[in-house]
Amino acid sequence: MTGTSCLSDECSGCRTVTWQQETELCDYLRVRTGIVIHEHQRDDLRATLQSAVTRFGYAQADDYIQHLHECSPDNQELEYLIANVTVGESYFFRDKGQMEFLRTGWLPQLVARGKGLPGSVRVWSAGCSHGQEIYSLAIMLHEGVPARAQWNLQLHATDINAEALTVAVAARYSSWSFRSTPEAICKRYFSPVNNEFQLREEISSMVNFSYLNLVEDEFPTITGGLHSMDLILCRNVFIYFDAATVEAVMRKFARCLAPGGVLMLGGADMVNVDIEGLEMQRAGGVFYYRRTGLDRVVDLWAPEPVYLDNSGDADDVPAAVSREEALAADATPEKTESIETLDQLVSQQRWNEVLVAADACLDGEGESATVLLHKACALAGLGRLGEAAQLSQQAALLDPMDKHAHFLHALVLIEQGDPDSAESGMRKALYIDPRFLEAHHQLGLLQLRQGQRDKGVKSLVNALEIAEAGDPECTIHGAADMTYQRMAEVLRKEIDIYSSTTSESSA
Repeated sequence: MTGTSCLSDECSGCRTVTWQQETELCDYLRVRTGIVIHEHQRDDLRATLQSAVTRFGYAQADDYIQHLHECSPDNQELEYLIANVTVGESYFFRDKGQMEFLRTGWLPQLVARGKGLPGSVRVWSAGCSHGQEIYSLAIMLHEGVPARAQWNLQLHATDINAEALTVAVAARYSSWSFRSTPEAICKRYFSPVNNEFQLREEISSMVNFSYLNLVEDEFPTITGGLHSMDLILCRNVFIYFDAATVEAVMRKFARCLAPGGVLMLGGADMVNVDIEGLEMQRAGGVFYYRRTGLDRVVDLWAPEPVYLDNSGDADDVPAAVSREEALAADATPEKTESIETLDQLVSQQRWNEVLVAADACLDGEGESATVLLHKACALAGLGRLGEAAQLSQQAALLDPMDKHAHFLHALVLIEQGDPDSAESGMRKALYIDPRFLEAHHQLGLLQLRQGQRDKGVKSLVNALEIAEAGDPECTIHGAADMTYQRMAEVLRKEIDIYSSTTSESSA
């Protein structure tokens, strides 16, 4: 293909696209989003480019491309481009082989690890599209987990396409989404609405949806809940990425998995990388990666919520990890007793080293709210929620005006399945600092999960106001490489996603 390509029967000079412009747009997408446009996709890209030029009123393709180079990630022109060059089509219980492995292999093993006791399950659908995949897992867990009401099920779903996330949050689908779904499941969990089918709220409320760019955004993250995962599904996403991007994202996934956790890719995702900490395994005809290391046994099964009670002292906190265990878990941990280095380790999310450094600081300086909070953060990052709750409570008792102690304690309570106490903790943090950006954001997400749509959006708007007033290039406390500018972009997308769905009735 050379020269120019006519894009319309009524084309003029401004309605043609050169090969150079197509190539520039391909390079832009690869750098900005990780999406790789292959030769056979050029025709679709050209059609999308012409459509965008017309839709947004640009005189020519160069003007549109120049705008993309200058725009922020939440720009509607960029959103339109992403939505049209990625295939968002999916359906419930897609890939019967993988779904059968999850239902008959992965889930029973996870339940058995709890020795019959209610426990915790953490799942992430990365590149969730319209939500059929994560909702399929939600239905599977709803049916396959014994004494389900006593379990703490944390289901997260993310995508770069805000338009797709809006559909996922609405949870209403056409009959085409059920072509691989047993009829009994359709009748049990969906209700007909006009020519579509609405997922029961009992299932849709199990999932937390949020915007995430797998290439640009950092994870694992405690505030986003993307850590210590038992299962990550990233199916048919890597088909859009080049080899270097795939390797980079896989390394981040490895850090997000709990020991023994599973990463499952799609059948079309051709991955040829060797990632430390990930081991390829096979069950029948299904291939998947497992995070090497001991299974989580401390504080995973039936973690009891710990409530902040200023009337008494916190319970004694058991030793989190020995120096020998930390040395075995991390190749070359730095030996340090300085709080400055402890801060650095926390920012790098080197959790086992944080535990060693925190113990050294506590041995040398005695009880410190700051050090206890750092240690609690590391424990939360490792999925040891009960210990994290105890230490964050202890830190708040030592320094009742430390907003971060109340905030972390609330985050842990969310993951332990106690939203009411978590909301109380968020409000304590906001009482101390009414301009606490992260608390407004997490309070909004919590309210949205509880079905309080109007209140949740209002909290997100409050957070956006604070983010827009901050230094755009300044990093937000406790958020890995998240600047005020990037937070504002994410908040705008989340507000659009949840404002587009049916609003709750005002109380």
